[in-house]
Amino acid sequence: GNGLGLSDFSRSRGAVAISGTTDAQQAAHISISQEKQLNSVCFTPLTQLKNDGDSKGDLTPHLDPIISGANMKDLWTNAGRPRPSDDDLKQSLWRVCSEFFSRPLTIAWGMRLFGLNPCSKPLTIHLVGAGHSETLAAKLTDYDELNNMFPGHQGIEIVMVGPEVVDSPILRPPLRAFGPKQRVYISAYKGLYHEFWEELMEKEEAAKPDLVVGFNPGKHI
Repeated sequence: GNGLGLSDFSRSRGAVAISGTTDAQQAAHISISQEKQLNSVCFTPLTQLKNDGDSKGDLTPHLDPIISGANMKDLWTNAGRPRPSDDDLKQSLWRVCSEFFSRPLTIAWGMRLFGLNPCSKPLTIHLVGAGHSETLAAKLTDYDELNNMFPGHQGIEIVMVGPEVVDSPILRPPLRAFGPKQRVYISAYKGLYHEFWEELMEKEEAAKPDLVVGFNPGKHI
């Protein structure tokens, strides 16, 4: 929503943010692929705001430098389409952040529901049915919000599995044993979950999961 700030996400400790396409997005003709490009334009500066002393209030004013920045200008120049209004762009930026942060928050909520404490032992979480929305332009730091939610944890491994996994730095083998403490290790496997299980799990080339999560996995499990 328009009033949702990153400090709200950090304080929620497990609340799930739900995002979707709005009339404003349709009116501005902002496609999903363009919103993913907005992610690369806005995510780094917005993340840096989270630890700023003035981020406890409304973060909306902090969007202005992003909206007027050179990266945003280049994005719409390369898109070859009319630039939407600032209000429409701000709505898209909020949606990008909401979708992005809802993933680690959902995982954290699942961990707490099942009594899994990463501060007591390392945890491995499998994300089944992962596809473009989870892995397109994915970075090794995408789930670092879990470090803020569970300070001093013993290690968290996120393994994304799905036939529509996109090639990116996270497309690497999973851990066979415990990973580094106070770090989130992300890996991905392109294929169905039973294929992953037969190829890696049964050969003990991947750690058994403590929790299995699906973000709208559909039939690709």
